[in-house]
Amino acid sequence: MIFVSGAACAADSSSLAAAQVQQIDASLNGQSLTLPPTWLQFRVVNLIPKEGVKYEIRVVERMRLEPELDLKSFLGGSKGDVDDCTAKSNAIRAKLLDAASEKAVKDTLVAAPADLTKAGCSQSAQKAHVDSLRAVTSFEVMNVFPLEAGREISVQVVRDGAVVSTYNFYTPGSEWLISYGFTFVQNKDDDYFSTAVGDPAGAFAITKGRSSDGYDFAPSIFFSRRTDDQKEHAWCLDCRIVPAFGVGTDFENVSVFLGLGLLYGDNIMVTLGGAVTQQAELRGKYRNGQIIQEELDEDQLTEKKWGGTVYFGLTFRFNADTLSALRGKKNSSGAE
Repeated sequence: MIFVSGAACAADSSSLAAAQVQQIDASLNGQSLTLPPTWLQFRVVNLIPKEGVKYEIRVVERMRLEPELDLKSFLGGSKGDVDDCTAKSNAIRAKLLDAASEKAVKDTLVAAPADLTKAGCSQSAQKAHVDSLRAVTSFEVMNVFPLEAGREISVQVVRDGAVVSTYNFYTPGSEWLISYGFTFVQNKDDDYFSTAVGDPAGAFAITKGRSSDGYDFAPSIFFSRRTDDQKEHAWCLDCRIVPAFGVGTDFENVSVFLGLGLLYGDNIMVTLGGAVTQQAELRGKYRNGQIIQEELDEDQLTEKKWGGTVYFGLTFRFNADTLSALRGKKNSSGAE
């Protein structure tokens, strides 16, 4: 007798057509599989076909009764004289009936093709007997279960009240990715200097030079968040748009980045957005064109203040082994 428990969902024809049939091997326990969001059906194999052995297939929460497994044809046996091939098949059936565990059922089924061949079965007869043996030791759960992003489905095979096999199906969910790369930050530094004026003698005028409008290179580290519900795009099946933020420095100024990233796979990201960085501005006590009595350079006339700008960059995600190798190479070079 087989029972099925779980929260199944009513599915339309398209859901049934899209459902994946996952095989549950009752001889194995503690199995876990990661799958994308989908509809699931289950096929349990290597069950003991002995009459009176009770199985329960537990899925998620709710209990649901399924029809009994029909073993009448299995237990009926053959009448009259049989050939060696059929006799061997019947012997294997009897061995399955006396199996003490699902592992014994699996081992018997694995050995069945070779045993039938040794008994003189033709290839077609061997296949027919093996298919028949597998049919009476398996059960297909016809319910459809949705595996959604961030959820897990647990399937338990229970025999006579004891759990003999557990399978867990889950989606990866969201994940933080750390990448390292090359970022270019728009330079908005103001350039000021002092120039001598003829009148009065020894005086200087604060003069604004040409402001920078290029991009400074800043090595950076970025954090991005990938989730299962982020859609891939027809023009790039392995691409996802993810939020990204990071920090970097051009060895003089620190920058903080916040923007979007185009993630290719999990390891390469092109990112752009806004940045807050330290920028050179004229000190508050001075103004452009002011006359002063001493010559001052740029560092004396300007100060660093935080301001907004834009950035773009390319980052790469390395695994722990790669980073360890890079650090080891650097340490080796330093030792030499």
